[in-house]
Amino acid sequence: MPYPVIYRKRGARPMFTPPKLLKWDANVCYICAKTSGLSELPLYFWGTPQGVYACWIVPDWAINHQGTLHQALVASLVDDAMGHAIYHLAHIATMTAELTVQPCRPIAYGMPVTVQGWVDRRRSRLFLAQAHIVAANGEILVKASGKFVPAPASRQPSAD
Repeated sequence: MPYPVIYRKRGARPMFTPPKLLKWDANVCYICAKTSGLSELPLYFWGTPQGVYACWIVPDWAINHQGTLHQALVASLVDDAMGHAIYHLAHIATMTAELTVQPCRPIAYGMPVTVQGWVDRRRSRLFLAQAHIVAANGEILVKASGKFVPAPASRQPSAD
């Protein structure tokens, strides 16, 4: 399988579409901005009709005292995936109104993972999105959902 498969709903058939690298030059996020000072970041998201994904190998600096990926970084990764999915779908920068993160399995140092995000639906100005962090063997390590609202006009991407 050349690209990770993003499932929108349980039982949905996967679709294979070549991904497109998402470019967002005005992005100020510490996870995916080009100006991120962290050595293993930025995280580069790829867009498909089903959503977005980014591949990453967990670095040593991201590990907590228990030897697993720090939960604050887990929350940042899934939040960013959902934000990128919305940006990819609607070309709108958003702010997180609510974030729910459900860890399913520990994520260890050196583990290759895929961060996936997709939009469930849009209700007027409110976007509902989901994200997963998935191991190389396909096991879901983290499930997340969120509610997002458009960012102020000063934070919106310029028209290309």
